[in-house]
Amino acid sequence: MTRGSSLMLALTSMVCTAPRDDAPPQKMAEQGRLPRVAPRDGIHTSNRLVDLYLAWPGHGTKGLRELSRLIDTYPETQVAARARAGLVNLKSQLGIAE
Repeated sequence: MTRGSSLMLALTSMVCTAPRDDAPPQKMAEQGRLPRVAPRDGIHTSNRLVDLYLAWPGHGTKGLRELSRLIDTYPETQVAARARAGLVNLKSQLGIAE
């Protein structure tokens, strides 16, 4: 496991145990965008952020932003295709029209 992925897993654990404010997810988002973080780890971080936002009442729309960022960052890839499908699904869950 790389140093970056260890940090992301620790941040994910921290958020899962006590999501009280935006600080831990914000730190994860920043970590996933640092140049030294492998794209694989950044994608994993973004996907976990979406999961966390969905589990955190009142924060589901932040998942939309994270999925959109994946689409913009990795256009024309499987990552973007899965993010697009997730975006449609999430909008449906949140009752947001296309």
